[in-house]
Amino acid sequence: MQSTGKKKTGGNSVSGVILHKRQTDRTENRSKKKGPSHIDVFREWCKGCGICVAFCPKQVLALDENGHSYAKNPEACIQCGMCEMRCPDFAISVVGKKTGASVEG
Repeated sequence: MQSTGKKKTGGNSVSGVILHKRQTDRTENRSKKKGPSHIDVFREWCKGCGICVAFCPKQVLALDENGHSYAKNPEACIQCGMCEMRCPDFAISVVGKKTGASVEG
């Protein structure tokens, strides 16, 4: 009998947890270096769902009185790109973020 390499616990695959940890590690490694960047919010596209605010690890974003996202604390941005990746309306762009993975050795 061959093993698939995945252990099942209550119908959930253990590998899903491992993938989530790897994604978190990659984001933390990429966000250690700061550089010149800014966040563009296309207000016409923003529906004010707040997903970007919820996923920002440094509380850079907030919602204004009209419910649109804006950079409340832009100097705290670590260029992780979580807001850009999670926005369902493509209303956010992190300008100047790193675009490739770096290898430390």
